[in-house]
Amino acid sequence: MRSRVLIVAQDTALRARLARVLSATGHAVELAESTAHARRIERKGLALAVVAPAGLGRDADGLLAELRACSGDVLLVRDAADEASLPDRAAVALKQRPAPHDATLVLSFAGFRLDVAGHSLTDPSGSEIPLSSGEFALLLALVQRAGRVLSRDQLLQMLAGRDADVFDRSIDMQISRLRRKIEPDPKRPSLIATVPGAGYKFAAQVTRSAPAPGAVPAASPPGPDAEDTAQPAEPPAAPAPALEPAPALEPAPAWEPAPALEPAPALAGRRIRPARARLLGAFGVLAVAACVALGWLLWPAGHAAVSAIPSLAVLPFDNLSGNPADARLADGMTEDIITDLSRDRGFTVIARDSTEVYKGKPTDVRQIGKDLNVSHVLEGSFQRDGGQVRITAQLIDTATGTHIWSGRYDRPAEQVFAVQTDVANQILDSLGGPGGHVGSSVLMTAKRKRPSDLTAYELYQLGREKIHLGMTDASQLEATRLLEQALQIDPNLARAHVFLAWNYAWRMTYEADTATLLRKMLAEAGLAVELDPLDADAHQALGYATGLSGDMRLAEHEFDEALRINPGAFSILATYACWAHNFGKAKEGAEAVGRAMRLNPNFPAWAIPCFRLGLVMVGRYEDVVKVQQRQPEAQWNTDGFAITAGSLAMLGRADEAKALAARGVVKFPGLLSVEKFALNRQWAPAASKVMTDLMRKAGFPVCADPKDLTGIATPARLPECAPS
Repeated sequence: MRSRVLIVAQDTALRARLARVLSATGHAVELAESTAHARRIERKGLALAVVAPAGLGRDADGLLAELRACSGDVLLVRDAADEASLPDRAAVALKQRPAPHDATLVLSFAGFRLDVAGHSLTDPSGSEIPLSSGEFALLLALVQRAGRVLSRDQLLQMLAGRDADVFDRSIDMQISRLRRKIEPDPKRPSLIATVPGAGYKFAAQVTRSAPAPGAVPAASPPGPDAEDTAQPAEPPAAPAPALEPAPALEPAPAWEPAPALEPAPALAGRRIRPARARLLGAFGVLAVAACVALGWLLWPAGHAAVSAIPSLAVLPFDNLSGNPADARLADGMTEDIITDLSRDRGFTVIARDSTEVYKGKPTDVRQIGKDLNVSHVLEGSFQRDGGQVRITAQLIDTATGTHIWSGRYDRPAEQVFAVQTDVANQILDSLGGPGGHVGSSVLMTAKRKRPSDLTAYELYQLGREKIHLGMTDASQLEATRLLEQALQIDPNLARAHVFLAWNYAWRMTYEADTATLLRKMLAEAGLAVELDPLDADAHQALGYATGLSGDMRLAEHEFDEALRINPGAFSILATYACWAHNFGKAKEGAEAVGRAMRLNPNFPAWAIPCFRLGLVMVGRYEDVVKVQQRQPEAQWNTDGFAITAGSLAMLGRADEAKALAARGVVKFPGLLSVEKFALNRQWAPAASKVMTDLMRKAGFPVCADPKDLTGIATPARLPECAPS
């Protein structure tokens, strides 16, 4: 069971280092950058607090006293020696903690008896209801806190010692099972009520009594402390067995980054597999029609009710200057605000692709609320006059059209990045902060480093534009030049290193020396992580690069870190869907597809290959076909034909599958045999089996012509195809 640890440190780099160390040793880490922030975090259930007092001000002593009262142990980090000894000190402190224990309680509700001592549940007739250990633990947690609303995060912290990932639905599955066992009508639950947008509440009246004479306490693992309830002198919580099942993206052991300004020596000496072959299996599928937004809305037709969880669409900021360079700054501000807000688990923030369609058009926020299924819209404008900028922003409720908050900022141009932070913080305060408009939310604990030079930032934006809009070798080389120029001005601009890494990846699809380009991608992505450990995009790029190099353990860790930092980032979720099966997490990859589609109903064409792959790995063939239909067949690559034809065959649409397979073979001669595509594309073993089954079912040629396997040192062959 993971222990919940709070880290309080004003210094961003120190806070990130401490978090990496403790999360790598299996602890569930929460971060705070100030005493005020620490006081906003739920402190019940904390196993340990780690505090770096430097910079916290006079109130640090008061916070230390409060933390000692609620968590028992507080470890101080005052210097390098304290930091180096932290893992050992934390292990000792957590090992010494006494486990709460109570096995002398019976809880009764609606005729049911939940016997903690006997670890059993009986119905009104006295018959025992079989419960798994996870179901028993969850029911006990709910019953002990009857009348309270408990979120998924709270329940998982109580039962498994970890936070819920953004697409983690293990609690929902357990709730569904419990309802089928105890509710008179599971479709109309009266005992375990759903509170939309907040969590679950046990609605029945609960009474407490001693167990029957002779009851013997059951042996079970100790659980977390019980929370206070409305009833006085409530006994402490009983032991809570671990929740099951609990799929999650647990971080792998942390990678220690290379020393500053040296290009990722930790990766040196690793055997790099031929990059182009792996690119065909992973990165190359993204190059079909990258970053071309499609206009169709996500199926099914119609609009769902707006979620009670705060959901936000950030519309493109209007450029009132008329200068194309200022338009890039306005777009950059839009994207940075989306990135900042999508870090908060209490928000759903729609991706930029789906709000870009409203750029330069008259807006009806009520209609946008229906189109994108959001509760709030942020709109604004940007204007630069010489060395000054004027920025306006308005937060609007889509249900009523009411302006919740508006602001105008007149600042020197160099302070534009500070304005982005101010706007994001105002939205958090309005929608999710203490006393906020919609309800409580976990505030952001970390942000990317802000650029320090406006000229470097503008060159970075221009280089990024070249990467996205120009799918030619010439445009990619121009992007390289612009990004390198930006880094000459500001070598510490981590996001420029990130996009230079992606630029090298794109160039691998055009140039012959892929091994050199991959080494450069690894170096740039590794340096970006070192410069800004809290940039989720940097971790994503490093995960992609290390995956291409063949190090799946490190790739998995970096993707997990990216999702931990920014769980609401469309691009990270979409890319993760491409890679999850390599980590043995095909189910989580498919769930990432669903989350990404919610964030970006108008998802771009580059996401289709990853969505298609994530879905087919769990047998969601109908969804594969739906996703692929949003792209004209003329733009399909080999994967599109193989996976879609195979999915049609699996759905019993044999004639369509065979016809599509035949068209694919004509378009890509020599590339769509089972041997060539499924066995010699460096798929993970599980994916290779899936592709083999799909292609056989769809009627693709089985054996490859020997000339099509030229260049593969030891090609895999099927028994019926091996030369005699």
